[in-house]
Amino acid sequence: MDLQSAYSTILLSAETGGSMMGLASILILGIAAQWLAWRIKIPAILPLILIGLCAGPLPVLFGGNSLIIPKDIFAGATMSHFISLSVGVILFEGGLTLKFQEIKGLVATVRNMLIYGAIIMTAGGALAATYILGLDYRVALLFGTLIVVTGPTVIQPIIQSVRPKPSVAAILKWEGITIDPIGALLAVLIYEIFFMAMGHSGADHSAVDVIQNLLIMLLTGIGGGVLFGWILHECITRKLVPHYLINVFVLAFVIMSYSTADWVQHESGLLVVTIMGIMIANKPNADYLDEIIDFKESITMLLISVLFIVLSANLSGEDIQRLNDPNIIFVFLIIILVLRPIVVWLSSQSSALTWKEKAFIAFVGPKGIVAAAVAAIFALKINNGIDNGYLPNSLRSDAELLVPLTFSIILGTVLLNGLFSGVVANFLQVKKRESNGLLIIGAHPFAQSLASHLVKKDLPVTLADTNQENVRSAEKQGLRSLEVNALSDKMDDMLTTEDVGQMLALTPSNDVNIFSCQKFEKIFGEENVSRICSTTETENSSVSSSTPIMGKGRLHFPKIMAEFNNTDQFVDRTISKADIQDSWINREEIYPVMIIDKKGRQKVFTPGSLNFLNEGDVVVHLVLAQ
Repeated sequence: MDLQSAYSTILLSAETGGSMMGLASILILGIAAQWLAWRIKIPAILPLILIGLCAGPLPVLFGGNSLIIPKDIFAGATMSHFISLSVGVILFEGGLTLKFQEIKGLVATVRNMLIYGAIIMTAGGALAATYILGLDYRVALLFGTLIVVTGPTVIQPIIQSVRPKPSVAAILKWEGITIDPIGALLAVLIYEIFFMAMGHSGADHSAVDVIQNLLIMLLTGIGGGVLFGWILHECITRKLVPHYLINVFVLAFVIMSYSTADWVQHESGLLVVTIMGIMIANKPNADYLDEIIDFKESITMLLISVLFIVLSANLSGEDIQRLNDPNIIFVFLIIILVLRPIVVWLSSQSSALTWKEKAFIAFVGPKGIVAAAVAAIFALKINNGIDNGYLPNSLRSDAELLVPLTFSIILGTVLLNGLFSGVVANFLQVKKRESNGLLIIGAHPFAQSLASHLVKKDLPVTLADTNQENVRSAEKQGLRSLEVNALSDKMDDMLTTEDVGQMLALTPSNDVNIFSCQKFEKIFGEENVSRICSTTETENSSVSSSTPIMGKGRLHFPKIMAEFNNTDQFVDRTISKADIQDSWINREEIYPVMIIDKKGRQKVFTPGSLNFLNEGDVVVHLVLAQ
């Protein structure tokens, strides 16, 4: 082999390996960005976009080469298809978290947010882009539809971090997920109007055609979502799919449903998968839901990581330079200071929300992955139309500004909301009140009996367990119970609407109990989490006053299971001065579990409680069979 042939072979191998390394780099950088976001407690979108920019267009601006070139990794229309399917999976997962009971009494507000939000943001965004940035009115209208959508993947972390009042959290959560397919459908409608006005491949589109396509899109989206949701639910509940295949079957079914709907009517897939998710989430016997959500959370995190890095790395150096226009800042300010507040004010006129709650909802309106993805897809469509000769070349510069402009709005809103939502929530006093409610991890008979004893005193208690029988048994006793893995992200979502401020882990697994304490101390504070003692700790007497365990270190799970019989074994004792002097609490036969102070506040009894027992406190202690 001569030198020239060897050199050609090396180049070919580098190109092939480059695509593989590029894909591997995207995955690694995506997970690294997620870790960084978790570590420094910021929305993951920020490091994802910044890493994508650093790997893509920014090196080019400084005379270097892009480290990641998405067009080389996703050839032809593959990128567009990957983006569309990924967004579909993300919205399906979002739909799975929407429970109708969350918006009881708030339906009208959420409905108005969707209607007014779509109209005002589209019209206002288009006017701002036309008269401030000088965009062609058609591209400006398309931009208006992009700022209709919000970022559910950004809003959820903000809600979990800020913990606003349940009504505020529910409105933001529902709006963030359900308005995304509406924004996408509006983008399709605007694009269809382009065809009507200018013709598509020489054939004119009439107004009737546009209306007909819109109706078919809505019919396909709503009807398909209900039909596919029912089929999926029936397949799983009738055990037509083995348990070990449920997760991958659901993923494949969602992709098939999206693709089928998109084949029947272009761009109707997002509506289909969103309705599918909502429908399954509200099925009364969807016992498989938790397992699906856990799996989908991991898939969604991976897809979001890949998408943001791909989309931001796909920007060119010229795209970044186009953002030098200071008028973009004015457009951004109009969106967050004028359009968003108008939407919230009009939507909540008849609601019971206070002006402070309305102001906070108006402040929180980050844009996310759907806006970025739809912008990329329609920018490609417009440029393809120009290349094929049925759209005028004068649109090219405006179309090329669409994606970087959308990214600038995304970055601006995420920075603003991610960094200052907590400050604004404190200033407006819309944070969820400090709750004295108790979250018990485990819903076995002992946990149920303890919860019943406390509930009889009008103390708020919520049980959480993955065991369906335990949860159903607790519900029959009228106890608030959640069938959920306490260590999952779904538990974090549920906490936004639960009246809890402290956690007691009572599971048979010491590892789960310890991990639960580690997780929830970040939410409730170290002093508000506790667990049952392990057998080893009891035998070795290794419990100190600072150990967050229930009781005095002599009550472990096997002992409870062996000696606990019924609710009557919980006894209340109001502490007197004599009890304190005689150290009643230190008696061998006394197993304290809870303290209720004179103000009616409950607290798990821990070894440290021995030093803070006051006259008039009520100690709930356990009398075990001897």
